[in-house]
Formats: sequence, C-alpha cells, structure tokens
Amino acid sequence: MEVINYLIKNKNHRINSNHIDDYTDLFIDINHFKKEDCKSLDYDYLEGAIVMEYNGKAIMGYEHWDLIEPLWWYFIDAIDKLQTDVVTDFTFPDQPLKVIMRKEDGWIILSLDNKKIKIPMKEFVTGMLASARNFYDRLIFLFPESTRNAKYFQNKINKILY
Repeated sequence: MEVINYLIKNKNHRINSNHIDDYTDLFIDINHFKKEDCKSLDYDYLEGAIVMEYNGKAIMGYEHWDLIEPLWWYFIDAIDKLQTDVVTDFTFPDQPLKVIMRKEDGWIILSLDNKKIKIPMKEFVTGMLASARNFYDRLIFLFPESTRNAKYFQNKINKILY
C-alpha cells in the first residue's frame, strides 16, 4: 500500500475541480517542502491530499483534497476505534465525503466516494500509520511553533502500533 502526503503549494491559488490534471501542478509532496515554502501557508488551515493506492488501484487522489491535519486525525481515530469495533466512519473535515472502514476476517473494507476496496488489515494499518507518522514528523520540522496536535497524534500512533 502506498500513501503519500501532499500540501497545496500556495493557499491563495484557486483549484478548479473540473481540471483534475491541474492538481499535480498545485500539490507538493510534504517531504519536498522546505521551511521557506511554508510562508504562504497557514498552519491552522493546511490544505492537502492524502494520495492512497493499493496494488496500483487509486483509493484517494488529489481530488479528495481537504484540511489535511484534521483528515489525518479522523483516520488515526478510526484506525484506533477498529481495534475494538467492527465498523467505523467519519466525514472529511471540510466536504461531505464519507469514509467507512469495516473489518472482515483480517481485511479492511474501505468505502469512499462510491468506491470500495478490500485491503489486508495489517498492511492498511501499518501503511496508513507510517504515512501519518511521516506527516507529523514533517509538520514538526516545518512548523516547530505549532506542534501540540502533532505530538499528541504521534503518541497515539505509537500506542496503536505497540
């Protein structure tokens, strides 16, 4: 499973959702972001995309961009909830996209935007949490003055994994 975090390069740029090809020009992998790139960003309203693929099949793409930090909160909380529950769901922070995650015999069935995909539970959890950890490591590096939530969710990731 591949999961990559992207941030919108410039928060003042308008995204035309009718031209999905334009998305790759508007986003940058968070690992390639530099501190000086953050001057045009507002930490409290970081927009970005969690691009997710499994076996070459897109699960989430640039078109699912949203407030990326709260979106990670929701995914981490849902994964945590699946330790005890069979099903959990949430809605994207700033748009009406519903995510449903259901455990079934060692698999997770992820439903989003009228798509369903079945992924081995262990691969899903480790892939998602590794990407979430990377996201929060980068946030702490890029925005060292605003790390309270990042540190909280890093601890939560560690509790789920260990």
